[in-house]
Amino acid sequence: MKVLEYGKIKSAEIEVSPLTLFVGDNNSGKSYLMALLWGIQNLGVSELISSVLREETKLEHELIGWIRAQVALACEQGEHIAQVCEIEKELQALLQEGLRQNKDNLVKKIFNSSDVKIKDLQIELKDLDKISLTFTKLKDRWGSEELDSLRIKNNTGTEYTIKLSEIEWGYQNNLIICMILSLAMEISIGEVNGIHENIYLPAARTGFMLTKDIINKAGRNAAFNIGVQQEEMIPFIRPINQFLDVVNDLSFDSKGDRGAAAIAEYLENYMAEGTVEMSTLPNKEVLYVPAGQEKGIPLRIVSAVVTEISPLIFQTIKMKSMYKRVDHMIFERQCEDKWKLHLIEMKGSVGERKWDEIKGKFRASYLVAQAIAGMLEVKITETVMYTTFEKVQFAPSDTMPSARRVRSGETLVRMKDEWAGARFGLNFGERTPFIHKAIQMTRNEEGILAGDLMEG
Repeated sequence: MKVLEYGKIKSAEIEVSPLTLFVGDNNSGKSYLMALLWGIQNLGVSELISSVLREETKLEHELIGWIRAQVALACEQGEHIAQVCEIEKELQALLQEGLRQNKDNLVKKIFNSSDVKIKDLQIELKDLDKISLTFTKLKDRWGSEELDSLRIKNNTGTEYTIKLSEIEWGYQNNLIICMILSLAMEISIGEVNGIHENIYLPAARTGFMLTKDIINKAGRNAAFNIGVQQEEMIPFIRPINQFLDVVNDLSFDSKGDRGAAAIAEYLENYMAEGTVEMSTLPNKEVLYVPAGQEKGIPLRIVSAVVTEISPLIFQTIKMKSMYKRVDHMIFERQCEDKWKLHLIEMKGSVGERKWDEIKGKFRASYLVAQAIAGMLEVKITETVMYTTFEKVQFAPSDTMPSARRVRSGETLVRMKDEWAGARFGLNFGERTPFIHKAIQMTRNEEGILAGDLMEG
């Protein structure tokens, strides 16, 4: 990859490998390069070449001709293997023209701003002679009837499926060209969201400390101040937004697979020189436990190395299950060092099974909030959990078996009483009490749900 006059960088030529290190002084452009690589990989092929494919060109005809030839052989033989290097010149020309036209929009989308400029961006496709594509005409699961579908798969296992009729009639020419380039570059066709994307891990002490006030102020105004005109704010760059989304979608409910656990163990033993744990106290603070010691230290006061790798440790070993989070998580500043956490889940109807699901979301979201608080170096001193609903129905207490009730110490708490706020709590190895507020929603004349929250 080559860049020219990109941010602080006058010029750079980079050969990207599975492990690439950028070393340099502060404000020298390391994060700019990382953000650019993140954008190329996560925003996908269509972001790079879409404008080139809007008009028919000789290059497009050549690529479609080659693709149709491979498809014809697959239909004749059932399966056909082709080498990507056969169209290396065409793919390279397509990519370079796409980058020439789209580089400015790409950078604008990465940084959510027009202020960052780039004069030139080039990507050289390498080792295409090592990439093969297998075209397979698909059959039904019994293998007796051919389907109107074709699978295209590269030799690393990535694959796409497309209808043969759409190839024949030329309905999806742009899509299938994007598929081929995607398989050649090993990046997605379009923007990828979620845990399976390439994740940008920002510096915990710099990025988070500079933006925490913006997050909380915007969240409070949006959630609690009706009719307040939002202040103009500098937006986060897209990789930071993605990181916050991923952290919010992770869960502590599973130890993950063995490979991930091994990575986390290496990080803890050789980089953190200790473990990252969750406190057993009611506030469930994220703690760093140095090797050889039993007492943990709050994450907000340990070294930058530990705070910056802790999200990766949690992701690899403690957050592998994808338990869904609540709809809204808001940090409200009470005073200089005290913050109030609001967790809001929005439902249409609630019963026993749905209430169990909601409590699972509250539990996982609370743990994630504590991890975020540790990185932001703030302390959560109060937590309120809200559920908005339109209808609620729990089984009558005299017919509900004890197994469907909630145990609080030696006392069984009825679900409907817990829902109403009586002795509501969540299990973190031991039961921890919380405040829960159920907010009744009704539909107005326009069909919009609205409700009132009474604060004493």
